Amino acid sequence: MNEYTIVYLMFGSLIGLAVGSLFYMLGGRADKWLRRFIGSAIIATTVNVASFFMGVWNIWLIGVYPLLILGFSMGYGVDE
Repeated sequence: MNEYTIVYLMFGSLIGLAVGSLFYMLGGRADKWLRRFIGSAIIATTVNVASFFMGVWNIWLIGVYPLLILGFSMGYGVDE
C-alpha cells in the first residue's frame, strides 16, 4: 500500500471521526437519536470504509454499528 494512500485514509478517517463526534455532541439532552443512530452510523461507516480500502475488511465489522448504538445509548449522568 502506498504511503499516500495511508495518509489519505487517515485523513478521511479523521474527518469521519470529527463528523461523528459532532453528531454525538448535538445529541445531548434533547435529540438523543442524533447521537445514538446518526453519530454511530458515521463512525461505523468510517471504520468499515477505511478497513475495506486497507484490505482487511471482514463481515464481522458490520457489527460495529449495533455495538456503537448500544454504547452511545448508555447513560452517564446521575439524574435518574
